[in-house]
Amino acid sequence: MRMLQAGPGRATLQARDRSGERFVLKTASAPGALAGDVEANAILAAEGLPVPQIVAYVDGSPSVLVLRWIDGDPISSRSPLGAQREVGRMLRTVHRLPGGPPYSGQPTVHGWITAWTEELIAWWPSAGGTQDQVGTLRRRLDDLAPVLADRSGSLTLFDGRAEHVLVRDGRVVGLIDLHDVGPGDLAMDLAVLGLTDPDLIRGVLTGYTDEPEGELAELVGFYLLLRRLAGAEWQLRQGFRIQGRALLDLAARQADGG
Repeated sequence: MRMLQAGPGRATLQARDRSGERFVLKTASAPGALAGDVEANAILAAEGLPVPQIVAYVDGSPSVLVLRWIDGDPISSRSPLGAQREVGRMLRTVHRLPGGPPYSGQPTVHGWITAWTEELIAWWPSAGGTQDQVGTLRRRLDDLAPVLADRSGSLTLFDGRAEHVLVRDGRVVGLIDLHDVGPGDLAMDLAVLGLTDPDLIRGVLTGYTDEPEGELAELVGFYLLLRRLAGAEWQLRQGFRIQGRALLDLAARQADGG
């Protein structure tokens, strides 16, 4: 077995059977902790999306989920444009499904994003954010208030980062790590794909919509800044200083207009 990821009460490993076939083994200490993965897998599979096949699932203490391994490389702006557009079409399929409220405990998308942004505004100076950078974040929130007030939710991947979208031979072959699938704003999924590779967003948008500019693009840009800051806060809190500082640098450059 090979450890892929570990956190409080959870672990993800790669395992092989006697024939050499590879599997993903997820474990969690609490009952019900992997139920979200199983439910999301079923919902997306029913829509014809390429999710890992569930081999076994036991809910208990511990909970265990076994999935077939999917070979592939993370999607990027260097992937064939056809694959990037395919991701856009897949996201459109996800976003046609209903989701919410609530949104992280809030009754509206506007309330959720406002509360989240205010938390990051309060935190950023402690991690080196300048007054001008924090001011930019607040102004962008204020400018988008009318847009956010009109946003309705849908089902989202939420944590559909580029490393969770696998490509092989020019095609998308896997959507993995589905634990956070749930209600949200579709623009958030488009933003998080470009967390460290914003050029990828442009390619995905060409498969997602016939009008990749305008209000949607503005909202995606704001959410990209939000997710970079939130990701940096999480990484630093977990002790992953290099990854956290890298996201902070990207957020700072974006806020400075870079």
